[in-house]
Amino acid sequence: MIMAMTLLGILLLIAGCVSLIVPLKFIGITSRKLALIPLVVGIVIMGFAGTQLNDEYSQAAKEAGFESLEDYRHAKELGISTPAEYAPVKAKALAAAQAKAEAEAKEAGFASLADFNAAKEAGYTNAAAYAQHLKVEAFFTVPAAQAQFVKAVQAATASFHEAKNDLAKGGTRSKRKQDVCAALSSLNVQNWVGKIENLSSNSEGMGVVSIQLAKGVTVKTWNNAFSDIGDNTLIDPSSALFSRMANLNKGQRVKFSGSFMHSDLDCVQEPSFTLAGSMTEPEYIMQFHSIETP
Repeated sequence: MIMAMTLLGILLLIAGCVSLIVPLKFIGITSRKLALIPLVVGIVIMGFAGTQLNDEYSQAAKEAGFESLEDYRHAKELGISTPAEYAPVKAKALAAAQAKAEAEAKEAGFASLADFNAAKEAGYTNAAAYAQHLKVEAFFTVPAAQAQFVKAVQAATASFHEAKNDLAKGGTRSKRKQDVCAALSSLNVQNWVGKIENLSSNSEGMGVVSIQLAKGVTVKTWNNAFSDIGDNTLIDPSSALFSRMANLNKGQRVKFSGSFMHSDLDCVQEPSFTLAGSMTEPEYIMQFHSIETP
């Protein structure tokens, strides 16, 4: 049955391919457009036949007692019919593969095969490069307080979108305040990490920066001197922080420390003019103390 289906599929594919060049009018294919019909049908039949054949092999492997279809096929290629006969062959092949992998790991400078495999999953084949990668990732480890803060803000955004009416939407802001306050033990944060979202300066040359902590969660300075009165978030051009910021790029990952501004409405200051803006695109005001890169 499967062989017949496979043969039919092949014939239809051949007829379709030939008809794309010269329509086979004697079998009803009078144009190149009609040639697509046998092509498509042939592809479908071949796919179905392949699936059926694979299922039959899988059933045969199971009935014969093999652990996998791959083992069954390999055994058949070697002329082996039972799992007991195949077991030592498989063990030898696995041992050889293990030895080869360990040799590759050692040659690449890795202390263990586990480290080598982990490096390959991360896209590295050199021990020194992978060690540098781990060092960078460790530098950007997200502190627990930041993770809790982000979780509280993103959960509130989701609740706002799911709220059934304006009254319910208003309630999400109060709940967010509680959760944000619970996440922060202090207005001061240390070693938080994020991605530079914006780098600029105001009309007076003071540094302006915003850092995205996660999707939909940003911390930033004010962008004008009037709003910044009393908060002092704008970066002085004569400061070491300004000099470091001058060498950063938009999208670059950074680690920073700073201070939030207290707010009775949001726990920490979020200056959006509207409820929707605050809940869907919150940008929290921060006075940055340091911004670092690896």
